[in-house]
Amino acid sequence: VIGSKIYVLFGNAPKLSSTLVFASMNADGSDWKILKTIGNNDMGQPFALFQINNGIVYFTYSRKNRPDGPSYLWSARMDVNGAHFNSIQRTFSGLLSRSAYVQVVGRHVYYAYEVRLPKPKKNLNFGPGVWSYWFAESSLDGSGWTTQRLYAAHGAGVAPLYKGVQIVGGKTYL
Repeated sequence: VIGSKIYVLFGNAPKLSSTLVFASMNADGSDWKILKTIGNNDMGQPFALFQINNGIVYFTYSRKNRPDGPSYLWSARMDVNGAHFNSIQRTFSGLLSRSAYVQVVGRHVYYAYEVRLPKPKKNLNFGPGVWSYWFAESSLDGSGWTTQRLYAAHGAGVAPLYKGVQIVGGKTYL
């Protein structure tokens, strides 16, 4: 919510992961507007978390490069009216990546996201694979991307969607 406007970013049917839609409305629900549609039936998840800072929307999303392929993490930014959209692919290997939390502090954007690593080749029963929790940082324009792997779990994954990053007083809390 900014002033009297509410902004939303959600998956669009028929499959919730088909496209992402960024829209706005007045606080009373009137003046509904779709500001930007992202993707072409290639989203890996039906949602993306975002933060608006100084009229710019910062977010991540999960997108497939081919229909039967894995999802890769992308970071993106655009004006709050949907103009000047720019996205950068952040993961590249054949691993599944899920979008997650974004926080803007000063001149930096901080991200927390999840990556599914391949199942170990040994006959170990770790379930569907290994989920790793990652922390990343970039400049407001998306440059200077750095990452740090923080956690890996066997079997059931960690869920960064519920374990967001919080930057308070120069300290990072996960």
